[in-house]
Amino acid sequence: KTDPPLLSVALAPVAWLRRAHLVNWLQDIYPEVASALGMKAARLGALRILRDWSLRRAAVNVVLGDVMAQRLRGLGIDAARTVVIPNWADGGLVRSVAAETNALRRAWGLEGKFVLAYSGNLGRAHDHATMLGAMERLQRAGVRDVAWVFIGGGAQFLALQREARERGIEGVQFRPYQPREALAES
Repeated sequence: KTDPPLLSVALAPVAWLRRAHLVNWLQDIYPEVASALGMKAARLGALRILRDWSLRRAAVNVVLGDVMAQRLRGLGIDAARTVVIPNWADGGLVRSVAAETNALRRAWGLEGKFVLAYSGNLGRAHDHATMLGAMERLQRAGVRDVAWVFIGGGAQFLALQREARERGIEGVQFRPYQPREALAES
């Protein structure tokens, strides 16, 4: 999940006009994320000014961790207007399942393998080049008991799949998002 970039800029004036409380739910900090991804810096200064204004106007800004809260304080956002609500997995739903009893491990042919898995959205900000490099190094070293499993989707998912195929990387699987009841196995 992510928040639509800069949504607070559009909603702050509406909330003010309607005398409503603006609550921002920040999963990323834009336009910094866009800038880090190589987007041209034109207009980003103005966007930052508007974004900071909208965050200061908010009744509260909900962030996913302490580092993000520190980032907001660094932008001049009052700590009293920032609340941390961790965005982590449901420990009751996603729990450790023993390899020998894992149905997906059997169905996907992963018995006896050391599995390196990523599950979720492989977004634009994820560095898949490093993962590809690690896969290639292990393959060149003759390591065959490691399986790479990518479960989900996202902007980089198909690019990673294509590049792995083009580079001839073995022992990598790409699977769709799994139903909630299968998350512990995946």
